[in-house]
Amino acid sequence: MKEILAIAAGAVSFAVEAMYIPLVFEFPIVGSFPIMSSTDVYLHGVYRQEEAKPPQEPEEASENTLCLRTFVEIDGKIRPIKKLVDYRCPDCAPMVFSKVRIPANVEVIGWHYFENCWNLEEVIFEFGSKLRTIDCKAFCGSGLQSIFIPKSLKFLEEGCFANCTHLRMVTFETDSRLQRIMLDAFSGSDLCSIRIPANTEILDENCFSNCKSLTKITFEPGSKLKRIMSEAFSGADLRSIRIPAGTEILDCCCFQFCRNLKKITFEADSRLQKITSLAFFMSGLRLIRIPSRIRVLELKCFAECDSLNKIIFEDDSRLTKIESEAFLKSGLYSVSIPANTETIACNCFACCQKLEKITFEADSRLRIIEDRAFLWSNLKSVHIPANAEVIGDE
Repeated sequence: MKEILAIAAGAVSFAVEAMYIPLVFEFPIVGSFPIMSSTDVYLHGVYRQEEAKPPQEPEEASENTLCLRTFVEIDGKIRPIKKLVDYRCPDCAPMVFSKVRIPANVEVIGWHYFENCWNLEEVIFEFGSKLRTIDCKAFCGSGLQSIFIPKSLKFLEEGCFANCTHLRMVTFETDSRLQRIMLDAFSGSDLCSIRIPANTEILDENCFSNCKSLTKITFEPGSKLKRIMSEAFSGADLRSIRIPAGTEILDCCCFQFCRNLKKITFEADSRLQKITSLAFFMSGLRLIRIPSRIRVLELKCFAECDSLNKIIFEDDSRLTKIESEAFLKSGLYSVSIPANTETIACNCFACCQKLEKITFEADSRLRIIEDRAFLWSNLKSVHIPANAEVIGDE
């Protein structure tokens, strides 16, 4: 009997009910086989009973299911399959299967592996999965509707589920080891809600941006989250969010254009140090309580939040500067500036047409009010602290 080393283009150009394809190379490449139409495809290695016990053959082919087997023979030795190598399915592959079963031995799903498999609705990971990484754009543009992610996974790489317009549910196994959700991981997906595992430390740039159906995000108790990066939730449909105590940085534009985001709260003893430029630009916030460790409110961080009518600074606030246009065109009625604040930058409260009252805490250290800080506000009068050194025009 001769070994099959390759299946050339056009070799199987007709419909078949099931195929069992022996593999003699290290990594199976899903979609590399030019199958025009098939109900079931099974990829498996050549086994030797004395060296390793092969998995049981399926008694009956499951409809529209692609089953990846766990071992292959290489140079006469049985070896486990650990990586589904980087590969993009050919144009015919998306029409072949709607379900795929990933063997427990697989540790990495490679770049673009199931990209644009629009008919793929379900992925099943075998019990005891050792999966560590879902690589860049692995399922980008696929037809996935939901996925259960094994606890062994540590990284969701760039764009791995981007533009999955039918993906509404992602569930992480209990005690998930997930550390980071990378750039564009779920961007443009149809997620409705998601619960972030406790071990996750970073939500990367655009990871949930333009998720128009994403109304709810929660964090597991004991969350180790440290940073929410640029545009992480930009344009999402969030209604409220509770930021874990260990979070230190909210990067620029992270919640911009979240027009339905009415409420954000910070857990007790928040370690948040920075709310950066445009973080909540044009969001729907109505009230916010600023944690005491924040020293600077950066450029336009709450600009054009026209529903924001109240801001509260925690006791013992360390805030030293409110940067340019931080509250431009907001809906604030009144503000009490913390004692440690030294600078109110230009246009900081400009065009706040509802702003009627501003006060300064006792023992204020205010030194500088820059030009146009309160331009076109509705202030009637302001009592300036005695140690103010510079007061700009208008």
